[in-house]
Amino acid sequence: MVPIGWLTMVVWPGLLFADTMRYAVVVANNDGGGDREILRYAEDDARRMVRVLEDLGRFLPGQTRTLLGVGPEQALNAVGQLSDEIAAIPENIETLLLVYYSGHSDGHSLLMGSEKLGIFELKQALNRCDADVVLLILDACHAGAAIREKGGRSAPSFIHFGEKSKTKGRVILTSTSASEPSQESDEVGSSFFTHYLVSGMMGDADQSGDGRVTLTELYGYAYDRTVHRTMDTMPGVQHPGFSYDLKGEGSIVMTDLNTGQSGILLPYASAGTYLLYDRKRKTVVAELQKTAGEERLVPLSPGAYTLKKRLDDYLLVVDVKIERDHLLEIGDAKMRKEAYEDVNAKGWGLDLRNTLADVELGPWLNWTVFAKSPAGGIWSYPAGGVALSYRGWPDRKWAVRAAVSLGGWNESGIHVQNERIPYRLLQVGADLSLGRRFFYGPLVAELGARANLCFLQRRFSLEGDIQTTDETFGVGAGPHAAASIRIGAVRISLDLTSGLMVFPTAENNFIPYLAAGLVMGLGMD
Repeated sequence: MVPIGWLTMVVWPGLLFADTMRYAVVVANNDGGGDREILRYAEDDARRMVRVLEDLGRFLPGQTRTLLGVGPEQALNAVGQLSDEIAAIPENIETLLLVYYSGHSDGHSLLMGSEKLGIFELKQALNRCDADVVLLILDACHAGAAIREKGGRSAPSFIHFGEKSKTKGRVILTSTSASEPSQESDEVGSSFFTHYLVSGMMGDADQSGDGRVTLTELYGYAYDRTVHRTMDTMPGVQHPGFSYDLKGEGSIVMTDLNTGQSGILLPYASAGTYLLYDRKRKTVVAELQKTAGEERLVPLSPGAYTLKKRLDDYLLVVDVKIERDHLLEIGDAKMRKEAYEDVNAKGWGLDLRNTLADVELGPWLNWTVFAKSPAGGIWSYPAGGVALSYRGWPDRKWAVRAAVSLGGWNESGIHVQNERIPYRLLQVGADLSLGRRFFYGPLVAELGARANLCFLQRRFSLEGDIQTTDETFGVGAGPHAAASIRIGAVRISLDLTSGLMVFPTAENNFIPYLAAGLVMGLGMD
């Protein structure tokens, strides 16, 4: 565990809650511009952060600015507006300004679409703020470059707060060191760092058990969990960092768990790892570690949730509806057993990947081979077209895809009485498939069935430029298998179908066939 004792001095005793005015600017942008991969969850993370700040952190909605997909100008304007409000507050009332950013960074600037917010500009904006405490949280690649100043841990800073700064104290939390990427998790639909920040503020970081989560507790918790969960990822271990410049004694309380009047109560005997899922918003609320011998209150806004508990061989699951001013006690006996979809991975079974883009549209290439020719000379044909996929029907474990195609051969021929008669082959097709999905890390396998319609036309060229045509159509069906992987916003799928096609008017009516295809689907949010 990183030494975090340096954070224990954080700041005025009165800053716990009662007399503090709290303001927040929460900014996120999935798009880092250029050829950078579009992030999946940065803007969702911002929404989760705002909810926990307003529900448990006593940040009033009128004193919180949420900016999604915006550029530097809007972000700096929001900081400036709240700074003006803070400046008008009497000096005897303590104030806190929290600025959170989730998105891309190059270590020198925050990358917001096609624009950049230089760290020097952000520093100047924060230096002009009269808040007693400024807390900057950066969840971005190479964010650890923000803590290079003396006192920072895990990397050296492109933010240096000068001695002439008007604010009395400030803290910077970063999701990574200066040389590390900030990683997202499909399993929980969030970046690792923000996931554990929010989970910690929901109560999992309350080490003292006093019902309040301090900044010291929160950072230690987020550091430990982020490092642990990223040990086995392909990019490698991710090390959050911090820097501070504070005076005084006491602790900054981030959330007060006693604020909530509704939620879930886990009884004394319960123990294990739990995950809370908001069914309406389709987002993970928090991940919780519970030990036996203590009750755990999980404050929640009214709504529909799913609580899952992970065991060695299966999950315990219960769907609950939380009502206002009502606590619902849930023990293991009230939860049902649910098998792991992937026994090796033993994940939470949410697959939040398909909440990013349920619908995908893209080019489709296909090659069909017949066991015998439906008409003279037709043994196979290539085709190209467009495929539209919906992943999540009839539920998230299934995928349905429709495709249309156009193909054939520019030149082919048949032999009649030792004479070759050339023709062109035209194919027009339509396909519909339904498959059950199985998840193996980043790979998704699919097994199901496929039905297709096929129209074939032979256009013959005879002597004297005489042309004639004949047509046939077929209906086919068979088992379907596919494997896919998502690369950025594009899913690449390879599929294989083997079945039987019926041509009522052809020379051969019942023909086995094999078809292989490649689909590149672009997510449509």
